Amino acid sequence: MTTPGEARGGYEKFFTGGLHTLHASSTREEIEECYDKWADAYDKDLMSAGCVKHEPMVRVFDEAIKIAMPSKPKCQVRIMDMGSGTGLLGVELNKRGYTNVDALDVTQKMLDVSREKGVYTKFICAHLTEARTPGIEDGDYNAIISSGVVTAAYGHIRPPAFYEMMRVISDGGVIYFNVRTKEIPDFRPSMKELEDKGLWTLIKEEQVPHYNIEDPALPKSTTVFAFQVHHKERHAI
Repeated sequence: MTTPGEARGGYEKFFTGGLHTLHASSTREEIEECYDKWADAYDKDLMSAGCVKHEPMVRVFDEAIKIAMPSKPKCQVRIMDMGSGTGLLGVELNKRGYTNVDALDVTQKMLDVSREKGVYTKFICAHLTEARTPGIEDGDYNAIISSGVVTAAYGHIRPPAFYEMMRVISDGGVIYFNVRTKEIPDFRPSMKELEDKGLWTLIKEEQVPHYNIEDPALPKSTTVFAFQVHHKERHAI
C-alpha cells in the first residue's frame, strides 16, 4: 500500500515535475513538449501519487451508457477516449467490456505508450479545440470519455470545445468528463447554457474518489459529468 510519504513524493513529481510547466495560456507545442517528456514515467508517477480515479470514473460512465443507450451492446458502443494519455482509462473500459475505443491525444509519444496496453482500436494525434478536428466526421462516436482534460488551468480543453465534442457524437450519445472541484464554477455556465438550448441533458453528476491518501494537498475526490447529446439543432453546432 502507498504510504503518505510515497504519495507526497509521487504527487510532487506528478505536478511540480510536469504540470508546473503548463498554464492557462500554454500553446499546443508547450503541452506536447511537457507530455512527450513525461510519457515513459507517467503511469509510475501517477500511481505513486495514489491516484485512483480511473476505475470509479469508468464505473459511473458505464451507468451513464446504460441510461442513454440501454439496448446497445457494450462492444458496439464506439468511444473516443479524449486526452487518452497512456491509456489508463482504456484499460478500465476494456475490463467492463468496452472494446470499440479510439484514443485521441495531443502527443504521439503518449499514444505510443498507450498502444502497448492493447485496448484501443485507433490512434488519433490531435488537439481537440473549438475548431473542427480533421479526420473525424459528424456523429462518428457514440460516446466521449475524458479524464483530467476538461480544465483551463493547463491550457487543455476550454468550454468552447464542447461544441466540437457534440459534433462528433451521434444523436443520443454521451459526453462524459471530470472537472476539478475548484474549476467547476468556470465550466458550469457553459454546461447550463448548452442544456438550456436543448443541445444536451445532464444525466449524471457525481463525486468519485481521486486520491486515496490522507493529505490536504491531495484532492480526495473529483466531479464527473455525463451529458446526453441531442442533435435537433445540429445545424447550429
